[in-house]
Amino acid sequence: MALPEAPVHQVSTQTGRSRRLSSFFKDRFPQIRLATELETEILIRDLAASGSFAQTHSVVAKLSKFTDFTTAQLNEIVEAAISNRQVSWIISDPDVYAFLKGVTAGHNNEIEESNWKELQKLLKKAEMEMKEDAG
Repeated sequence: MALPEAPVHQVSTQTGRSRRLSSFFKDRFPQIRLATELETEILIRDLAASGSFAQTHSVVAKLSKFTDFTTAQLNEIVEAAISNRQVSWIISDPDVYAFLKGVTAGHNNEIEESNWKELQKLLKKAEMEMKEDAG
């Protein structure tokens, strides 16, 4: 007999608003590291250490499923993008470009300034390459 799936993604607060379970635990029990947070951190390390284009694509696909990144995680993602050639050399690939553009959008004040500027150069170059390939 299969157990029914329990919806544990959101928690109702005293104000009646719903929010993510991870946010609830982060606020109430900051010492607890949830499995998803740990998985995110491992994937970011995998991106930084990626040794092939295929591995980069695989890690980007997995990271793309997450939407909430801490400031430290955003900075680690950007650092990986600019320092690991297995990432920066394929930044114009649609999945890598979309991930980096999307994950950093609106977070420029959270990302170290020199890394932000370098990422913007890489993304601009990628945009130009994608336009050339399309036209």
